[in-house]
Amino acid sequence: MLQAAQMSHGFWGEAITTSNYLQNKIMTKVVAHCTPEEVWTSHKPTMKPLRTFRCSAYAHILIKLHKKLDAKSQKCQFLG
Repeated sequence: MLQAAQMSHGFWGEAITTSNYLQNKIMTKVVAHCTPEEVWTSHKPTMKPLRTFRCSAYAHILIKLHKKLDAKSQKCQFLG
């Protein structure tokens, strides 16, 4: 994941966390016709919150930290 996203090895913790999250959302051979999350919570997992590792995101800047005509968001990289 880090090589595909062209990121340094300093972000290996985020890559491992994301990989583990994805493994819990996909079906395995161990549990037939279910995902590990579904077995644990008895609910089907949703795939809506999934985003591409290291995609562009915008963080909102609080009103008290910017002036009237300043930008209200800052471009960032979404990792998880």
